Amino acid sequence: MAPKPESLPQLFDAVKAKFPESLGPDRWYLVAASSLITNSNPTNFAQLWTYLTAQGEYQALEKRQALNRRLREFLMKQWVTIGVPKSAVALFSLIKEEKPGDADLSFTKYVALFLSAPLRPLRLKVNYRPSHAALTPANRERGTQFLRYLYTEEQMEAMWKSWGKDSEWLTKEIVYGMFYGDDTVLGFVDTELITYTAIMCQGLQVTIHNHLGGLLGMGLSVEEIEGVTECGELVAKWSGVDTSGWPDVREIAAGLKK
Repeated sequence: MAPKPESLPQLFDAVKAKFPESLGPDRWYLVAASSLITNSNPTNFAQLWTYLTAQGEYQALEKRQALNRRLREFLMKQWVTIGVPKSAVALFSLIKEEKPGDADLSFTKYVALFLSAPLRPLRLKVNYRPSHAALTPANRERGTQFLRYLYTEEQMEAMWKSWGKDSEWLTKEIVYGMFYGDDTVLGFVDTELITYTAIMCQGLQVTIHNHLGGLLGMGLSVEEIEGVTECGELVAKWSGVDTSGWPDVREIAAGLKK
């Protein structure tokens, strides 16, 4: 058994080494960040930025800006998963460690038309600069598309009947339409990895099942999800969280297939 990481850099090394290679090189830190700010002092988020930007691949300014944009987008999505206060504190800590030019503060939430699945934003004409994203039918459709990875049509119909119109609007338009379903910076798989990890760290049994099913629906294997969960668990244990009650990934996946 590998020794428990003592410092955050050692922890990040361990997560990076354990993360499934098949999911690419740019997602491990999103899972680490999700578990870190859910389980520990969110100011630790700044140390992840410091760790990453010390690596050779982030020495060029454009690479740091792209990384910074992904981390800031991660925090926006976490607003609806773990709450604004923790996400805001994490952002403040990041800002303190940024160097001039690191942060691309341009607006990414322009109104966009979307194509059929997978939904991708069309490039806007140079002279078309709406000031903000809007609650359009396209926004609702991308939220609904994301929800379909988690729930069947019958499950959603039953949910809306019991939740009421206000909650249906909030879920489709805001949580999944404007936040989770926005793939201008982070794709659906990126977002679901972040969300699943944060939910697992909070021990939310019902939604753990739904979002694990979402990852399966997006094409991840049980082995990949198990590896992601183990990465989140590494960070949780480092933070002093008892993970003995975390559900078994293979058991949940087997139940979802029945």
